[in-house]
Amino acid sequence: MLAWQVPYLGWRHCPAELSEFEISRFFTFEPEVHRAIRSRYKDPLRLGVALQLGFLTMCGRTLHEFQRVPAELLKHLGEQMEIPAPDIATLRALYKNRRATLFEHQAWSIEFLGFMRFEMTDAPKILPALRDVVKAGVNGDPLLTSARRLLHEYRFVIPGTRRLGSLVQLAVQSVEHEVLAAIDRKIPLHIRTQWLEALYSTQPDSEAALLEWLREPPGSFSPSSIERQSKKVK
Repeated sequence: MLAWQVPYLGWRHCPAELSEFEISRFFTFEPEVHRAIRSRYKDPLRLGVALQLGFLTMCGRTLHEFQRVPAELLKHLGEQMEIPAPDIATLRALYKNRRATLFEHQAWSIEFLGFMRFEMTDAPKILPALRDVVKAGVNGDPLLTSARRLLHEYRFVIPGTRRLGSLVQLAVQSVEHEVLAAIDRKIPLHIRTQWLEALYSTQPDSEAALLEWLREPPGSFSPSSIERQSKKVK
């Protein structure tokens, strides 16, 4: 996957603007795709299906909101499907009071492109790769971005925030448990106990424990205070 696509992963709505390259890359279909759409759907429905296919390829999710669809994209899809150039009102009218049609288009697009909806029972399939990202020191929003990228590469529909967060948390906890197990194996209990006592002990010249001192920004301390704390640890 190219880096410029990554920011789009996980979007639920169409970007307000797309470049000619992005429209060409994600919303221009091969002849076999045209044949598949034409063999299944009549003219009024082809536009919605084509939009779902391109959006799923670009963002890794199905399109739910039609508030913003660039006019250039609608024109391009109309030419592809050989129907009059539509507008956003056409899309709203297409699915208004016909939610089943929207869901059917989404399901067909997922199946046609070989994607699968992600469930937490699928976590073992992606967890090893995501654990490697965690071990590399990636966390926060970059870790969520990496999870979306991996899900897309493994052909999973990117889930919502809650399920994505649960997947990331599972990976982090798995790595933490592995690290703690390694510490238990390699470092004797009495040594670990000494370290913990030192970390939580209050320093003579401060009300803060050594652990809090270590968390402070480096610029907050003078060389002499750093030397005193180093001797204390030893």
